[in-house]
Amino acid sequence: MGLDGRSSSGEQRFGVVLRRYRALAGMSQEVLAQEAGLSRRGIADLERGARNSPYPDTARRLADALKLSSADREEFMAACHRTAKGAAARYRLPIEPSPIVGRQGELADLAGLAGTSRLLTLTGPAGVGKTRLALELAGESEAMYRDGAVLVDLAPVADGALVSATVAATLGVIPAPGQPAAERVREHLHSMQILLVLDNCEHLVTACAEWVDGVLRDAADLRILATSREPMRIHGETVWVVPRLTTADAVTLLSRRAHAAGAPAFTRGEADVVNQVCGRLEGLPLAIELAAAHIPALGVAQVADLLADRLDFLVGGGRVTPPRHRTLRAALDWSFTLLDTTEQRVMTQLASFNGGWNLDAARDVCADGDISRAAVVKALEGLVEKSVVAVEDGGGERRYRFLEIIREYAAERLAGAADAETTRDRHARYFLTVAEAGAATRLGIRYPRDVARLRVENANLRAALRWLLEGERLDAGLELCQALSGFWLSQGFLLEGEEWFERFLDRTGGRSSPAVAAGLYSWGRLAEYAGDLDRALELIETSRSMSSTLDDPTVWSRACCGLGDLVLHHGKYAEALELYESAAETADSAGSVPEKAQALLGLARVTGLMGDPQQSMSWLEQALTLERQLGDRWGVAYVLNEMGLQARRAGRLDQALTLLEECHVLWRQTGTRMGERSAVMNLALVMLELGLVQRAAELARNSLELSLEIGDTGSTASVRCIEIAAQALGGLGEMAIAVRVIAAATERRSQLGAPRPSMEETEILQLLGGSRERLGGSEFEAAWSCGLDLAIRDAVDLAAEELTRRLEMRTSVADPDSS
Repeated sequence: MGLDGRSSSGEQRFGVVLRRYRALAGMSQEVLAQEAGLSRRGIADLERGARNSPYPDTARRLADALKLSSADREEFMAACHRTAKGAAARYRLPIEPSPIVGRQGELADLAGLAGTSRLLTLTGPAGVGKTRLALELAGESEAMYRDGAVLVDLAPVADGALVSATVAATLGVIPAPGQPAAERVREHLHSMQILLVLDNCEHLVTACAEWVDGVLRDAADLRILATSREPMRIHGETVWVVPRLTTADAVTLLSRRAHAAGAPAFTRGEADVVNQVCGRLEGLPLAIELAAAHIPALGVAQVADLLADRLDFLVGGGRVTPPRHRTLRAALDWSFTLLDTTEQRVMTQLASFNGGWNLDAARDVCADGDISRAAVVKALEGLVEKSVVAVEDGGGERRYRFLEIIREYAAERLAGAADAETTRDRHARYFLTVAEAGAATRLGIRYPRDVARLRVENANLRAALRWLLEGERLDAGLELCQALSGFWLSQGFLLEGEEWFERFLDRTGGRSSPAVAAGLYSWGRLAEYAGDLDRALELIETSRSMSSTLDDPTVWSRACCGLGDLVLHHGKYAEALELYESAAETADSAGSVPEKAQALLGLARVTGLMGDPQQSMSWLEQALTLERQLGDRWGVAYVLNEMGLQARRAGRLDQALTLLEECHVLWRQTGTRMGERSAVMNLALVMLELGLVQRAAELARNSLELSLEIGDTGSTASVRCIEIAAQALGGLGEMAIAVRVIAAATERRSQLGAPRPSMEETEILQLLGGSRERLGGSEFEAAWSCGLDLAIRDAVDLAAEELTRRLEMRTSVADPDSS
């Protein structure tokens, strides 16, 4: 029989003909089975020769489903009769007891590779389903090989010298006396057309590579499909990494295996917990099958709870299951023993990372006196090849990570390692360097590239903070908090930042140090933006007092500016002016340019609110000059924002629009969500005064969405967004909603002790007066009373939803045919 499945007379057997016509029809085995009213397994058995020929009725149903022409139908039925008289394939694969779940896309991809590669190796981590996928692929391809397909299980073989003998025994080949098994196997395979499935090659990978390389050179019609946790790395090998199951397939597998074990079908009410279980098991078929075995006795909810200890809980498997597949820990132990000593040590050290790492991080953290940076790189390559570490494309930067199950296993080993403490110390030092790297503004705000890096590394940064806190490394912890404060502020991670500062500062026992003074100030700024003005005032005042004792002019100037901002919220203009003047004088004497720019901006704000626009603009121009000298685009944007507000107050709307648009662009470029919100809400005000109500409503809604995105709905800045949204709603004619929202904002200002500045108060009173006139006294009072009971977060949601509704309504009216 030839490579195309023809007999010596040139006739093709039925399985080959069926496969060809199915391919021409563009049908999968599943689709054909459905159309013909047959099972997919039955069609697979016919195609691979496990069944010699179908019953005549089955053949007719297949021909009907394939919609064959008369000539094709005649050939099809003739092949059925010929095959019934022919011989079966010599070698056959074991029949799996249950159908594979999912993997149709993977099988389609692999079928193409198997047709062009003489050695196809499936790799992947422990429990990902390499063997099952290989057997399914081989089963679908078996009919294409004259001499069939055979499975060689190498898992029980401990000695690489026994690979040839194991293959010979599986093939039923007996060497002549004194003849090496390898020679006899090559003789046997030389003229055969056969698919050889070598399963579990990882622990014998060198021996397997040598044997495969030799036998492929001698047997032209031999094809090998191998499974291994690492490639053989020989010429002609095609390596394919087996992916984890999709969420849908993982749920299906869990459901089927649990039901087969005796559990009732999952209910709709259990859908969330089933998804949770599959998520915790990370799409690993072995882990899913082990978990499913527990569901009949425990139920899926209790299994979900017990997965907190996955490594020890996932125990099971049938009586004939290999020992390494009876527990998840055993499977991981098996993988660990296959690593060399350097790989084992680097794998253990890499458990210090959370959420992945890049190559530089691995070298800095894992290299020590015994392992060089070059050795770390080599070990990392080995861990990737052996499917212990996964590679991800991080948008231009290659990153590495463990599956969480593997990371837990490695973390256990790290906890018991002699160098655990020094490894975690190196991890913390590395991420302090990451946090401090890049250009920072005077408030520590980072630019987009730095923000993106910090977002990617957030889990590692948190792990470093936890380690420093647990080890009472308070100064180092405060240093890392300080480096991250601007990131927390600009990205809206206010509560998280406050919690970390509080944890470290509470353990300092009230001692004075520059790190503590700076930490108190930064904690206070986070509290301010989170809307806790009283706490912010206490923290920043303590920082000022401590920095004065320590003779630290930089932190003292910052604290004065912070206090100035806080008393400004409370409408205490004279006190704020004095604080900003003191800050500016001290910063100037100390040569602290960023702090002087900050103080000048504060002076501009307060003098503008006190009714001296000329002096305010002078301060702003000086601040802008300093910010440009510093190259601080965030600071430039802040000054431009204030200039835009001053221009609006003076009635120079075109100038205000230009300044605020430039400010908006800069804040977007710097990746500062809070700054972007400020620019957007101020642009909405200008649009309202220009009579562009629709555009003002869009901007007001965007500012509210930014508040929700960064998690700030209760600060004075967020309250100001709500008030501007109310003005936009009033412009759209939604007077009752506007009144409710203003009432909620007014109540929040009362809670914060932050009255509106006079110009803002005048605008709000005008809106309320017009609303009362439109609504009437009783409806106005009802709306006001309702708004006073409205939580501030609910007010944000209400305003955003109402603006969205009105904007969609206007869009629909403007374009009635859009639907």
